[in-house]
Amino acid sequence: MESKEKSPEPSLAAGPSGGRQPLPELLSTEDMCVIFGVSKTTLMRWRTEKGLPHIRLGHKTYYLESTVSEWLKSQKSVVDLS
Repeated sequence: MESKEKSPEPSLAAGPSGGRQPLPELLSTEDMCVIFGVSKTTLMRWRTEKGLPHIRLGHKTYYLESTVSEWLKSQKSVVDLS
Protein backbone atom coordinates (compact mmCIF):
# COMPACT_ATOMS: atom_id res chain seq x y z
CA MET A 1 0.00 0.00 0.00
CA GLU A 2 1.27 3.49 -0.89
CA SER A 3 1.95 5.87 1.94
CA LYS A 4 0.76 9.40 1.44
CA GLU A 5 3.14 12.07 2.56
CA LYS A 6 1.72 15.04 4.39
CA SER A 7 2.04 18.35 2.60
CA PRO A 8 4.38 20.73 4.42
CA GLU A 9 2.89 23.10 6.96
CA PRO A 10 2.75 26.79 6.02
CA SER A 11 5.70 28.87 7.21
CA LEU A 12 5.35 30.18 10.73
CA ALA A 13 6.88 33.20 12.41
CA ALA A 14 7.19 34.01 16.10
CA GLY A 15 4.42 36.33 17.28
CA PRO A 16 4.73 39.04 19.94
CA SER A 17 3.89 36.59 22.72
CA GLY A 18 6.37 34.00 21.45
CA GLY A 19 3.64 31.87 19.85
CA ARG A 20 3.82 30.92 16.20
CA GLN A 21 1.77 32.91 13.68
CA PRO A 22 1.28 32.11 9.97
CA LEU A 23 3.26 34.41 7.69
CA PRO A 24 1.10 36.86 5.71
CA GLU A 25 0.34 36.25 2.04
CA LEU A 26 2.85 38.05 -0.18
CA LEU A 27 1.81 38.80 -3.76
CA SER A 28 4.38 39.45 -6.46
CA THR A 29 4.10 42.21 -9.04
CA GLU A 30 3.12 39.56 -11.59
CA ASP A 31 0.37 38.26 -9.27
CA MET A 32 -0.99 41.79 -8.85
CA CYS A 33 -0.96 42.42 -12.62
CA VAL A 34 -3.01 39.28 -13.20
CA ILE A 35 -5.42 39.93 -10.31
CA PHE A 36 -6.16 43.52 -11.39
CA GLY A 37 -5.63 43.10 -15.13
CA VAL A 38 -3.15 45.98 -15.31
CA SER A 39 0.43 46.47 -16.46
CA LYS A 40 3.53 46.78 -14.27
CA THR A 41 3.62 50.46 -15.21
CA THR A 42 0.10 50.97 -13.82
CA LEU A 43 1.07 49.27 -10.54
CA MET A 44 4.12 51.55 -10.28
CA ARG A 45 1.89 54.58 -10.85
CA TRP A 46 -0.56 53.37 -8.20
CA ARG A 47 2.35 53.03 -5.75
CA THR A 48 3.71 56.52 -6.40
CA GLU A 49 0.52 58.49 -7.03
CA LYS A 50 -2.12 56.64 -5.06
CA GLY A 51 -0.11 55.17 -2.19
CA LEU A 52 -0.53 51.46 -2.99
CA PRO A 53 1.23 49.78 -0.04
CA HIS A 54 4.16 47.59 -1.00
CA ILE A 55 7.31 46.01 0.38
CA ARG A 56 10.73 46.02 -1.26
CA LEU A 57 12.89 42.96 -0.62
CA GLY A 58 16.15 43.42 -2.45
CA HIS A 59 15.24 44.40 -6.00
CA LYS A 60 11.78 42.83 -5.89
CA THR A 61 8.47 44.42 -4.94
CA TYR A 62 5.81 42.50 -3.03
CA TYR A 63 2.35 43.31 -1.76
CA LEU A 64 0.72 42.08 1.44
CA GLU A 65 -2.72 40.74 0.57
CA SER A 66 -4.26 42.19 3.75
CA THR A 67 -2.88 45.72 3.25
CA VAL A 68 -3.85 45.76 -0.44
CA SER A 69 -7.38 44.75 0.56
CA GLU A 70 -7.55 47.61 3.11
CA TRP A 71 -6.11 50.05 0.56
CA LEU A 72 -8.78 49.05 -1.96
CA LYS A 73 -11.54 49.64 0.61
CA SER A 74 -10.14 53.11 1.31
CA GLN A 75 -10.10 54.18 -2.35
CA LYS A 76 -12.90 56.37 -3.60
CA SER A 77 -14.02 56.00 -7.15
CA VAL A 78 -16.16 58.25 -9.26
CA VAL A 79 -18.50 56.57 -11.67
CA ASP A 80 -20.04 58.59 -14.48
CA LEU A 81 -23.54 57.17 -15.00
CA SER A 82 -24.53 59.56 -17.80
